[in-house]
Amino acid sequence: MNYNIKLSPSFDLRTLSFCGIPELDEKNFQYALENPKILQNLTVLCSKLEVLQKYLKTDLIIIKGVVSPEVNKLLLESSNKSPHMEGVAIDFICPEIGTAYQICNKILKIYFLFDQLYNEKTFVHMSLRDTNRMLVMTRASPGAPYLAGIQNI
Repeated sequence: MNYNIKLSPSFDLRTLSFCGIPELDEKNFQYALENPKILQNLTVLCSKLEVLQKYLKTDLIIIKGVVSPEVNKLLLESSNKSPHMEGVAIDFICPEIGTAYQICNKILKIYFLFDQLYNEKTFVHMSLRDTNRMLVMTRASPGAPYLAGIQNI
């Protein structure tokens, strides 16, 4: 299987179908590959991520991208309305910037439109859609309720 399908200069489908479990990564990859709308969404997402990397002056390390509905059901803390299933969301870290709180604050200081920006304590969740609700939330731990705004927890 050729996983090196480029979606943008910095991102390929292998990277964007990653969730950390090889069998599930394969399911995510196939899901994206078999759904033209998902591939289109991922391509648009990656073009926006290229701009974000430029603003942040560092690479994003993707820890979760597109997720198939089948895989989504297996993952803890996954919503049945997860934007990951649409190919419009990523979870990421940027060790060069620091904590998820620091990353979120840096994103908020630049003119960058997003739908969701969540400080998930150990990583950042971001969705990029046409709606650009600019929704910012913080969660202290898996399963905890979301708190409004980006907070240092």
